[in-house]
Amino acid sequence: MVRHSCDRMKKVGIVAWAIIAALFAFYMITSVPFPFVQAWWHAADDDPHDRFSKRHRMADWLVMTGALEGLSRGEVLAKLGQPPPTAKFTDYDLVYHLGDERGFLSIDSEWLVMRLSQSGNVTESQVIRD
Repeated sequence: MVRHSCDRMKKVGIVAWAIIAALFAFYMITSVPFPFVQAWWHAADDDPHDRFSKRHRMADWLVMTGALEGLSRGEVLAKLGQPPPTAKFTDYDLVYHLGDERGFLSIDSEWLVMRLSQSGNVTESQVIRD
């Protein structure tokens, strides 16, 4: 009887670890920032409902690493392309639409926004929601 109970507990433990591993893998696939890949950034222009939020995650990486800070307007445009026209966030100099906000209920959109200095270099970048 005791042996049977121990075998069952081992199986429950294995199943629990398998579930934890699956949840961790899902988190890694859908949440961890991606390093910037220009081809992926521009491919996302054609797929605003990207299931893996590649553009969002690259924007997170650009902001977290400070990769945009200090770049000139021309360097940003060469890297990210011309931002689409928008009347939103007029207090920022460059505004890129990333797509629907991440999460269970995507009500808003997410945006990569940047402020430029008077000399035209990026002084601030962040991902915001509208």
